Amino acid sequence: MNLQTSNEVVTTLNVNTNRSAKNIYRQQRGHFETKFSFNHPSQKYFCKVDMVKSLLIVLGLISTITITIAKPAIKEIVFTPKNLVLGSYSADPQNDETFDRLKKAGFNYVHTYRTHKPEWDIKFFELARKYDMKVMYNLRARNYIKDGDEQWLSTTMKTVEHFNEHPSLGMWYLWDEPTTEMLPNVAKLREEIRKVSDVPTSLVIHWRKAWENTRGYSDIWMVDTYPVRGQDFPNAPLQHYTAFVSGAARCKLPGTPFIPVMQACDFTCFPDQARNLKDKSKLRYPNLTEMRFMAFSSLTYGIHGLFFYSYHHSHLEKPEGQAFFYKALAPLLTEIKAFDAAVGQPWNVKQNFKLNKQENINLGYWERKTGNFMVMTNNSPQIRNLKINLTQENDFPTNKKLIPWGETNKTNAMLDDGVLSIDNVQPWETFVWQVK
Repeated sequence: MNLQTSNEVVTTLNVNTNRSAKNIYRQQRGHFETKFSFNHPSQKYFCKVDMVKSLLIVLGLISTITITIAKPAIKEIVFTPKNLVLGSYSADPQNDETFDRLKKAGFNYVHTYRTHKPEWDIKFFELARKYDMKVMYNLRARNYIKDGDEQWLSTTMKTVEHFNEHPSLGMWYLWDEPTTEMLPNVAKLREEIRKVSDVPTSLVIHWRKAWENTRGYSDIWMVDTYPVRGQDFPNAPLQHYTAFVSGAARCKLPGTPFIPVMQACDFTCFPDQARNLKDKSKLRYPNLTEMRFMAFSSLTYGIHGLFFYSYHHSHLEKPEGQAFFYKALAPLLTEIKAFDAAVGQPWNVKQNFKLNKQENINLGYWERKTGNFMVMTNNSPQIRNLKINLTQENDFPTNKKLIPWGETNKTNAMLDDGVLSIDNVQPWETFVWQVK
């Protein structure tokens, strides 16, 4: 249930208790129907219901409460992709060279911010169709509001209705990093879209104060943070990325798919966002070790895909951009797609948040009839020797052979009596094992 699509939810509490208690309650408060107003889904609402329930039980007025929630008139969308979403922001310039390169690299979703001319939109959708890719279509509602368009909602909906039936449409991109003040408008837009479209909606939020308040405002929740700003390896704070992703995994609404956005740029376009770096000539792209760490760490938290920011900002006109795209990004996507094929529905994964925090790792286990897999990443820039007790999680294996998979280095990793031990773990190192 997505509560944010209505400003109010009417909750009827059906009292099941003795007649005298019912009479006392009726005399004091009248009929038992209460309205709760709230600003954000899932937070204040359930808290208030629990308070009311506890108070009445303590007073001896009731013994049980049955809560019936009147749902707002909005259709639920279940997002069940066949494979992981692998998407590129800013697939520009919009031409065959761009789409051919992205397709060959392994991308299956594309996005562009250049959506304010109909001829550009049509060209973008047709290129996506030609290369068998899906579009996360960027709705310009926030731009219309910024420009003072009082008819922003109807203007946006004209675009929705125009492209709603296009076979390459994959998602409606509602908003880019909305502020708290913008969330009521996001809710309005989503509700209007749902009246005419079964295509899922998405939005992305950056690491800001109260970032969690954007959950539930879209069918797909996306989070983005880009930690590599020119620091020498291994000093980029990649733990900020995994903290954000794990935080989203823990607090997302049940059943809501979420997709992290990874860094695919060197920030030369945004030097002001590297304020702490005095020598801007040191701005760099993430290397393959850092990319594998962020991607496979994300997989341990049950993601439905990865987007990358961005093709345009990868600057393939530079030798460094070419090297990043072909020696880091494309090899990573190849490995991620192979892992997706090996495990199937990788968002169905077993994890233990407490263990990850305790051991400063990111660990996930995929138990499949076709073969079991384990991923562990070193959530640290330090070289470490690890001995991890997996017995605190009942669903983890205890005595198995760990066979390196993909680009994983061969090591002395052992899983014996529920203890995973491995020496000389390198900074941000990623391990993918077949478990036999």
